[in-house]
Amino acid sequence: MKDTCVNLQIEQYYNLTYTIVSLIFLSPFVGYTASALMNNYLHKSVGQRGVGGIASVCHLLAYIIVSFNCLFVWVGNVSTRRKQHQ
Repeated sequence: MKDTCVNLQIEQYYNLTYTIVSLIFLSPFVGYTASALMNNYLHKSVGQRGVGGIASVCHLLAYIIVSFNCLFVWVGNVSTRRKQHQ
């Protein structure tokens, strides 16, 4: 499945603009950059087991947030309200 097809489905389902949907797919770049910058510091301060624990907690938190679908619902509601006020 192509990215444009997924973008179109998300745009229609959540009533979002193409720009917002593109930012959703570009946002992992921020996470990868932050983790790359913090990697050496964390290994020196908490060790390999500490980094493993932090990674596990981060994965768990991300899956909990995604399972409640809060972020996309919130973005969709904000986008819809902006269009109604214009």
